[in-house]
Amino acid sequence: MNLFTIKNYIAPFCFMLSTGFYTIQAEPKKEKIILTNSVIKALDGAAFCFDGQNIGNMKYMKGEIIKLQQGKNPKTGEFNPAYAKYSYNDKKYTLRMFALYEKKLEAELEQKKKDLDRKYITRSSGYCIELEALEQYLKNKLQEELLKGQEQIRQTAFDEPMYAYEEEMLKITVMTKINEEREQQKQAITRKHVGNLSAYDKELHEITHEFRSQVAPLHKILDHIKLDFLNIIHPFMEQAHGVKGALLILIEESCIKRGRWDSFLLKWGKAKEAEEIDVFNNYMSTFQRLDTFCTDLCNFLTDIINSCPKGAEQFKLLYAKNQEKNS
Repeated sequence: MNLFTIKNYIAPFCFMLSTGFYTIQAEPKKEKIILTNSVIKALDGAAFCFDGQNIGNMKYMKGEIIKLQQGKNPKTGEFNPAYAKYSYNDKKYTLRMFALYEKKLEAELEQKKKDLDRKYITRSSGYCIELEALEQYLKNKLQEELLKGQEQIRQTAFDEPMYAYEEEMLKITVMTKINEEREQQKQAITRKHVGNLSAYDKELHEITHEFRSQVAPLHKILDHIKLDFLNIIHPFMEQAHGVKGALLILIEESCIKRGRWDSFLLKWGKAKEAEEIDVFNNYMSTFQRLDTFCTDLCNFLTDIINSCPKGAEQFKLLYAKNQEKNS
């Protein structure tokens, strides 16, 4: 695939060790993103893709997503309580509100687990030494796997843009794997140093059960929001089927320029048409994931609109004619 030159657009990754947990942060892109691949020039203003009518449809779809996600008026940016239409505990919520609530519950669960560890773990020097050894082991493994993967990329990537793209995806894959291994190893070390394992397991089960009972009522609400979201984007999905290969090129460019290397947009864009809904439903298992995807999709639509001057001009003419007709 002929990707554009991205050397000047690589978002720096920050590898951090925060409470022993490696995370990745991509630098946010605040400036206007203009897509430059030849595909966008071919589709700009074309009746089957990005003409004035379809640019208008994308603007409308983006506005509806913003209402569902944030409860904001797409034109003014102001919150409108009428758009918070999902009921929970006698209150009305938006997707973003549920995502923040879900994040709060997860943070409370993690804090309870930390408090439980402090309560039952015998604070011996052996425990601290094992944790330090684990961190050093994971740090070395991270470096080794990155170097190994980078060498493989150098041997297979056929140009510099592809190398840069594959390298960033490698970082995400390796970091995810390291994080998962760290949690498993830390759990084993923790249980090894717990003073009263049966009491520890009993309390751990209780706090875990409490968390699950809190999130269980939210599952149906999430399913409802997902269905509403799919109804909003259905026309776009139907249209995209005819130019999916071209759209995937633009999705890659948009995600790379915005530093969204692990965006679900990339995975969804590669899914077979018959499997798109299943792939979507299986991945969107949390409000936070759906909230992030809404942001990514709105950003992509914005990038398309900003990169289609012909389509934008056609939309202005259509809008002016419609205003004149209704005046």
